[in-house]
Amino acid sequence: MKNFTLKPIAVFFLFGILLIGLSNCDKIKEALTLNSPFSTHFIINVSENDDLLFIDQKEIDLSSNQDFLDNKDKIEYFTINEVYYQVVAYEGEPGILGSGSLTFYNGSTQLGDGIIEEDIDFNALFISGDKTVVTITDETKNAIQTTLKEQMKVTVKVEGLVTAKPVYVDLELFLVVGAKVNP
Repeated sequence: MKNFTLKPIAVFFLFGILLIGLSNCDKIKEALTLNSPFSTHFIINVSENDDLLFIDQKEIDLSSNQDFLDNKDKIEYFTINEVYYQVVAYEGEPGILGSGSLTFYNGSTQLGDGIIEEDIDFNALFISGDKTVVTITDETKNAIQTTLKEQMKVTVKVEGLVTAKPVYVDLELFLVVGAKVNP
């Protein structure tokens, strides 16, 4: 007889647990955040006949990530979690340095301050594989975040000088972006 009365109690207990679990699904949805690195390659290719200058401009488009695209209309805000670069290819004499700026744009409008990087040893970074974190001001972060909220893309411009030629550098820039998604 005990087994018969315990079964209904066990069923109700399990049903209660199930209801509690299902009610927490909304809380999980509320806490959904996206976090992804977006990258683009800047090629510095200075031949013997070129000036020591380099300039390149690329667009980082968050809609290239399906999670960001699927939740585009539900994103409350974006965060810039980190900006960094790595040298993924290098051809040239050891000791060739680069100096320049990294600037973010919305169309032709500059977003915040340009970031200056000096005495970058491309060969050493290539050999080590290390990433170089770029420090950006809060003003620049906020401007980038606002632009991403408006159009999910931002333009990045890299320009500068190298100390010698010929040199070829493939510099991969990463923009690590987070987003809070409303249910």
